[in-house]
Amino acid sequence: MTRFRALCGGILAAGALLLSGSGVAQAQEARAYPGNWMYVAVMQGEEALGNVSGTLVRCPQGGGGHPHGKQACKELAAVGGDITRMKPRTGVMCPMIYQPVTAMAYGVWNGHRKVYSMTFSNPCVLKNATGSVFGLR
Repeated sequence: MTRFRALCGGILAAGALLLSGSGVAQAQEARAYPGNWMYVAVMQGEEALGNVSGTLVRCPQGGGGHPHGKQACKELAAVGGDITRMKPRTGVMCPMIYQPVTAMAYGVWNGHRKVYSMTFSNPCVLKNATGSVFGLR
């Protein structure tokens, strides 16, 4: 038991030392998360019990199985991979029907991990807010 505690303590200490040297940690983080990619998914409903459909988008080529990958990559590049910075399109009218969908994404953009989750009142509002990124059909 004491060996186990010593091993855990050693691992924690090594991690603290690694994180304390910010230049080294940033360089290692950039190498640890290469490329620009996102796994995007849409779930019907607003709880974690709905049907989920998702795919990978690799940028800048748009590969990975996303049906609108090149356009999604352009839109992600415009906001540095930060989906929360996307601006809704103007002049788009969506029906006022409550049919919630939850958009989820995780990935890496310019060496930084990205995570996103948001529930929208219906698929039209989702598309208006996020463009092609969650356009999986």
